[in-house]
Amino acid sequence: MTSERPHPSRGPEPVPSASPVTVRQAHRPESNRGTRHSSLILLFALASLLFFLGLGTPALTDRDEGSNAEAAREMLESGDWVSPTLNGEPRFAKPALVYWLMAGAYKLFGVSEVTARLPSAVFGVAVVLLQYVFLARVVGAEVGLLGALMLLLNIEFVAIGRMALTDSVLIFFTTVALFGLWLGLHGKDRERHGIWLFYLGMGVATLTKGPIGFLIPLLALIPYLSLTRRWSQFGREGKPLIGLVLFLAVAVPWYAVMLAMHGSRYTASAQADTVGRFLTVIGGHGGTLLFYVPVILLGFFPWSGFLPFALFHTLRGYRQWVIGNRTEGYYYP
Repeated sequence: MTSERPHPSRGPEPVPSASPVTVRQAHRPESNRGTRHSSLILLFALASLLFFLGLGTPALTDRDEGSNAEAAREMLESGDWVSPTLNGEPRFAKPALVYWLMAGAYKLFGVSEVTARLPSAVFGVAVVLLQYVFLARVVGAEVGLLGALMLLLNIEFVAIGRMALTDSVLIFFTTVALFGLWLGLHGKDRERHGIWLFYLGMGVATLTKGPIGFLIPLLALIPYLSLTRRWSQFGREGKPLIGLVLFLAVAVPWYAVMLAMHGSRYTASAQADTVGRFLTVIGGHGGTLLFYVPVILLGFFPWSGFLPFALFHTLRGYRQWVIGNRTEGYYYP
């Protein structure tokens, strides 16, 4: 196979035949629909058992659990579904989505530890099922089942899904965003419409926990496009301008209303809860990056033991992909 060297002004384009993405999709195993349904039922049952059994015990323990649960209760009691409060004072620490979910659970099933944690548990189950559906579609049902079980059967993920926190909901929507991005760039035919999930997921994630909702997907997007030289493809197929409008349409209105209601008081608090978190200790959440080493090793046990092997194979696969592109006339640093 021969290939002309790209024009310098456009930059190098990856060769589809040399891309590991294309190879995996070309050889992905197909399994019958009954097997996939059985796997979904199995995962749903196991995830429901781990997330919902004894959800109300122990009592609310984490500082954020108590604050979130009470803010949602006050939202339901006051009828103000726009501006959250805690102990009667405006609460600017987090956006409203999780409070809406908790308050909705309170309204349907009553106020309790179970209903405070119910949104986290529901979205925890949803992430597991989403993991399976995506992997089964992209690389096959067996890998999908294994990937979903690895996600479900670790300490940290189950713990987060059993607490009245924002993390489980945030994980779901950032995962939706990243899976949508992948389908938008690598899917076939209708799968390409998944790119809109990238922007929708980031928008809802931003309503869940603020700027981190779009920073997490972008911190994955930027290195990926840079390492694989797919910036031009993203510009053509990623619909960035329309996508930005969609993201803003989802994420901005609530923030705009809060700004109109509370003015500089809200902006000062928002700045403290975003930029300030990188500079000072807030809410007792201190430490350095080294804090996350034991969190990853212990929190994601037993699968964290495979992390060095996964990193090794990822780097080796990327190196082989780069070498393959060089043989076709494309040059990488």
